[in-house]
Amino acid sequence: MGRLLFTQYPDIRLVRYGESKIHIISYKGGEKQIDWDFLKEVTGRLGYNLVMPDIKCPHPNIRRFQPYQFLRRTTRNGVAKIIEDIELPLYKKSIVLVDEYGRYLDYTHTLIKYCAVVKVYTQNVQKYERFANDIMNLYGAPVIVSDEPDILSSHSVIVAPDGIREELCSRIRNTVLSVHELPASANVRQVYDFECETDEEIEALRLKGISNSDILGALYELNCIRGLGELVPQYCRFNGEQVALSEVSKYITGELKDEILI
Repeated sequence: MGRLLFTQYPDIRLVRYGESKIHIISYKGGEKQIDWDFLKEVTGRLGYNLVMPDIKCPHPNIRRFQPYQFLRRTTRNGVAKIIEDIELPLYKKSIVLVDEYGRYLDYTHTLIKYCAVVKVYTQNVQKYERFANDIMNLYGAPVIVSDEPDILSSHSVIVAPDGIREELCSRIRNTVLSVHELPASANVRQVYDFECETDEEIEALRLKGISNSDILGALYELNCIRGLGELVPQYCRFNGEQVALSEVSKYITGELKDEILI
């Protein structure tokens, strides 16, 4: 159960969740009133990974924790759920996965279970070639691999777990599902900022300016509570508005309904 380990500094919480400890920082008076040296003294070595609001920190030995790994993991979980719940026959589902460095072979294996075709844009074509043959033998489903940006112009839904480089955004014609909002040059419908719900114990740990992902990510990355990586988000942003994942699945169902796969 989450609990406070000391209370003498009301805006600085050292909390325990199970066997894990994390520092959670909140500032009621604004960042100009923060005594950064004092904060470093109180937090010690944990000062390099503080769960705190997104404010400018001038101290060289204090760093705001950002849950990069957790967000990418749960984004992949959320995207897979959206694709799975598209109410179309399997042969009507097609996606393009943006995986420039060849990191997501296992994830491609997950997506192919819900799609007729997975196309992959990558700069690591060689890594995917043998994998594509294995998938064809296992499922009879093609994984089409290319290092040519033209594949992004496909009518398929674009899945980009790590985002998309700005110079490629103008090539996209269809909905993009990604970890964060793309640059303005990507003039397409976007799904991003996937958010997981928390239980009452974790919710009680949050302070103003801190998201669920900040807390869950700290427990996942800093304290190795790996089970949190299996969470499936309940909400995401769709063109700037927070919606349930099921609403995105319904929208993409309509978008893909009349598509001809090539």
